[in-house]
Amino acid sequence: MSTVATVIDRTVRQLMSGTVEERNKTTAALTATATNVSFLYDLGGMRPGGVIQIDNELMYVWEVSSASKTATVERGWNGTTAATHVTGSIAIVDPKFPRAQILEAINAEIDDLSSPMN
Repeated sequence: MSTVATVIDRTVRQLMSGTVEERNKTTAALTATATNVSFLYDLGGMRPGGVIQIDNELMYVWEVSSASKTATVERGWNGTTAATHVTGSIAIVDPKFPRAQILEAINAEIDDLSSPMN
């Protein structure tokens, strides 16, 4: 039996067709209220006005500091829930298919299939 996380991972793999989005790793654990995120590697394409995804949470990027490899973010962006994240969490820069949107689509399909009209 598959979990929702497994279904989302498979969906992303299918949609991306082998394309790998830019990624980075956090250098410290994040509380659900932290607004500064430190990264292990150079920030590359991370920029103000962009979005990063850690686990199922989206974060809007307000500022970046290449020198300190940090970003100031708005947590729980676009309807996602701010959550805690462990040290070494993978951050995806400007995800093409955010996990939260895929989960929302799966839930909409389940709602539709379970309606009295079906």
